[in-house]
Amino acid sequence: MRRILSLVFLTITAVFLSGCLLKRLLVVKGQLNAFDKNFTVTKLPGDGFCIGFKNPVLLSSDVDLIAGCKATSLLKDDSAVRSLLFLLEKEKGKKEEIPVRVDFIKKGSEPKLEKVFIPEKLAKIISSDLIIQCMKSGATSKRNLMQRNVTVRLNDINFNLLPDRAEIRNILGNPAEGEEGKFDYLYKYKVASAEPDKNSNPSVSIKISFYKDKPERIQHLSLRYRTALIDVDISAKKAVLQLI
Repeated sequence: MRRILSLVFLTITAVFLSGCLLKRLLVVKGQLNAFDKNFTVTKLPGDGFCIGFKNPVLLSSDVDLIAGCKATSLLKDDSAVRSLLFLLEKEKGKKEEIPVRVDFIKKGSEPKLEKVFIPEKLAKIISSDLIIQCMKSGATSKRNLMQRNVTVRLNDINFNLLPDRAEIRNILGNPAEGEEGKFDYLYKYKVASAEPDKNSNPSVSIKISFYKDKPERIQHLSLRYRTALIDVDISAKKAVLQLI
């Protein structure tokens, strides 16, 4: 579930960064106002799906900067397309990997982000319908430069599409912290980078909180990656990206 959670993080994260990256992120935000004109969401064999950029804006160097590490592996690099694979590895317990593939189309002086492939495991948590709803909501996000955050209202999101407690454990396995009957689950992953020093690889922490009176249903989702924290308050129908 963040980075790579997928595209929402790619589109709104680093919104306070200066220079050309900020300008390109704002262009992507503007594209969300005409979703069907600028994006596609295509289901893949199994339960995965692909988010496509019809009018690519973000550069391969932008993705490197946001990711904070080199890709785990290079899948393809020809005259038309460059494909990279990022692996999220569970830090504790049974070894598990979540693959996220990104494709860049070679246009101009630098490849541009064209596709993000969401694997089956993530798609069972954040479905393609839910991604579409979240991306469309992102078009109305509000920035607060003083507080270094971005707020997105989620009034049109169908949160019933989210899995319940039992489904989460079936999809992600046992959490690093939190037992059955507790109100919080914490999952920790590390981005498997091609860099030799694994200590430099960014960590991903996912905290899932449940309603006390409805312990099977999710109340809060938070994802921490590098210096960014995404907090989704389902009861308040609001998501906040906070730079920390």
